Amino acid sequence: MGRTCRTDPTEDGQDLPDGRRLFLGAVVNPYKRFERELIPQYLKLEMKVRAGASFVISQLGYDTRKADELLRYRERRDLRVPVLVNVSS
Repeated sequence: MGRTCRTDPTEDGQDLPDGRRLFLGAVVNPYKRFERELIPQYLKLEMKVRAGASFVISQLGYDTRKADELLRYRERRDLRVPVLVNVSS
């Protein structure tokens, strides 16, 4: 049921009148402390991908384990969109 990511990312974009292309993306915060806060983030992420997001950007965080958890969740749920993970030290 996952959304497939095309090999040519320009296929997902929409042309704007001035010739530029617009791509729909989504944001997720995998750095929540408690599971009761984290699960709704992941469920909302799935809805955003189903609604047409062609990429995902995570909020800035300081926990590489949480970033890895996001990538593993994406794989388990077959969400085939690129993820840009922001981790700072």
